[in-house]
Amino acid sequence: MNDISINLNYLDEDLAWHLPPTDSRRRPDMRAMEQGDYELAEWEKRWLEQAQRDRRKAMGHEPAPKYFTKHVIDEKKGMYWFEYGNPREYWQDWKN
Repeated sequence: MNDISINLNYLDEDLAWHLPPTDSRRRPDMRAMEQGDYELAEWEKRWLEQAQRDRRKAMGHEPAPKYFTKHVIDEKKGMYWFEYGNPREYWQDWKN
């Protein structure tokens, strides 16, 4: 990975507390990849994806987006677009 990519994802502690927990700079697989530990990065990514599949399966249905409105383009082809709702609500929710 080159220096530019690493600097784009750099997360210093002064900035970290301002960011939501969903910010991609917090992803352990990205951190491992940036540090050159590709085996750990691959393991973290697979673990995350499996955990997401397990949560969806446990719910028994596809969860509705909380901060977006889903619009159907072509359901047979699985084509949708999402409209972002109220950004203020998102930033307030994660801090609480």
